[in-house]
Amino acid sequence: MPLSDREQHLFDQIEQSLVAEDPRFGSSSRSQRSLSAGQRRAFGVFAVVVGLGCAVLAVAVGTGWWGPLVGTIGFVLIVAGLWAAIRPRLAGRHDPRR
Repeated sequence: MPLSDREQHLFDQIEQSLVAEDPRFGSSSRSQRSLSAGQRRAFGVFAVVVGLGCAVLAVAVGTGWWGPLVGTIGFVLIVAGLWAAIRPRLAGRHDPRR
């Protein structure tokens, strides 16, 4: 559930006060920030391309236990890549119905 404007403002104030009190915490919390939209899309496209490569490799390998394993890995990469590339950024989004 996204935060309201007031809650986001309070959260930002708390974060700023924590950073002011403990600079090490501030540097560690900044390093854990999520990827930007462009980085997320690039990662998603890369995962889809690698997943498609795995799917082609699974068809080339054929039967045996390698084919289904590589195909499953490819499918998971394709789905995860598409999800990463097209999902909306959750932080800072507000529900327009509220």
